[in-house]
Amino acid sequence: MSLASAIRTHQAWLPPDREGGPGGAALVASTAWSGLGVGATAALQLVRSMIFARLLMPEDFGIMGLANVFTQFVLIFANFGFNQSVVFYKDIDRQDLSTCFWANLGVDTAIALVCALAAQVAAHFTGDHVTANVVGLLALQFVFTSLGSINNSLMRRLFLFKETAVVNFVGAVATFVASWALVGIFHWGVYGLAAGMTLGTLAVALLNFNFLPWLPSFTFSRASFGKHLGYGRWLLGVSLVTFGNANLDRFTIGTLLSKAQLGYYEYASNIPLMIVQNISRVLNTVLFSAFSSLQDRHDELRRLLLKVYRYNAMIIYPMMAGMALVGEDFIRVAYGEKWMPILVPLRLFCVLGMIQLFTQPLYALCNSIGKPHLPFRWSLIYLPVNVVTIYVGVKLAGMTGVVAGRLMLPVFMMATLGHEVMKSIGLHWSRIYASSVPALMGCGAMGLALFGFWRLHLPLPQAPLAHLLAEVAVGATAYVVFMGLFFRGALMELVNQLKRR
Repeated sequence: MSLASAIRTHQAWLPPDREGGPGGAALVASTAWSGLGVGATAALQLVRSMIFARLLMPEDFGIMGLANVFTQFVLIFANFGFNQSVVFYKDIDRQDLSTCFWANLGVDTAIALVCALAAQVAAHFTGDHVTANVVGLLALQFVFTSLGSINNSLMRRLFLFKETAVVNFVGAVATFVASWALVGIFHWGVYGLAAGMTLGTLAVALLNFNFLPWLPSFTFSRASFGKHLGYGRWLLGVSLVTFGNANLDRFTIGTLLSKAQLGYYEYASNIPLMIVQNISRVLNTVLFSAFSSLQDRHDELRRLLLKVYRYNAMIIYPMMAGMALVGEDFIRVAYGEKWMPILVPLRLFCVLGMIQLFTQPLYALCNSIGKPHLPFRWSLIYLPVNVVTIYVGVKLAGMTGVVAGRLMLPVFMMATLGHEVMKSIGLHWSRIYASSVPALMGCGAMGLALFGFWRLHLPLPQAPLAHLLAEVAVGATAYVVFMGLFFRGALMELVNQLKRR
């Protein structure tokens, strides 16, 4: 087959018609593969954070934090929901796919140029040329992401989550290797960290083409553009306001405190929120694909949603509780003594991660049942509340006060958006809370076991790593034994599902 013929074949490819929903087995399989990818990526990111904590200074991570706040804000205007609409609509043709691809690429390229230019203009007035240059490097990610975005959406539409897990993990490996080489060997400092992230994004785009080799045609339809923009415009509004709610803390610390404090804050949130946000991304991706194909079958939606809550509580809660309990030894081993100021914020972030379990699927639920306006309305209402909370927190208790203020976000979300969404699908919050009880009781058993371990003063090796490993072994054993004794059915259900997948 000639190259031209192969290109035409890939341009003509269309996803098969979507009939019904994926069923429970497909949803569990998709969640399991995505969760496996998240776990592997999180482990790699943990190693990465430990290495770069010793190669760079807190100020460098403060620079990266400020640069990310700026680039993520600009990136919002590149999100018109075309990727989500490819998953949402039941009927989609070749013209739809090509229109979404060229719209994404055009908008993202323009946004990247505007982002880099705006950063240089800002540097002219502030004198902070390092942050501006880092922003320019990170802006390249917009273009690279756009190249493989429709392929990734098609993979999610077809429930190819095993492939997406592989793509994300290999991309994380590429980011780590490139960043380590540029920082550790070539001594590029914070520039190497930013360039490594950009190269990793390019690797992900190429892998998306490899696993689903669809290619766009050279066509663009105004009618198709209007259809997909009509669905995605609410997502743009949600992204804009959510950005303000999610990054107000970083902006406040970076401006009212210092870049060093922002670096500490980034590392305090690094592991807890990395775990929760990655799992949240898995849930929103898998559930959005699943529920978009169901849409009107709320009975099955409720059943699957409760199962997802139960499984994720059994996985997330012991990780968050364990991190909070052994946080002091973890920081000393993973990052070094210079990072000890993050201990209290780290523990508060672990509590935040446990509460966020309840809010993770809400956006996916709204978008998949055709109500994308609900998240926008909620996030707009919460924005002024968040501004006051964060400002008061930083004035009263600095970095720790900001983390404490962030605990309000998921609570407020459950009481407002969560109440309305669950009412629309006929699910009471009491059933959701009940699904997390076994995991909470298991975490209590873990805490009692570790407290007894500390009180016994056993003659263990005093090396920090050996002591940390002993604590992890005690806590994990206590959790598994307790669950096996008192909630054996729930534990075996989770184990069997993972074994089958």
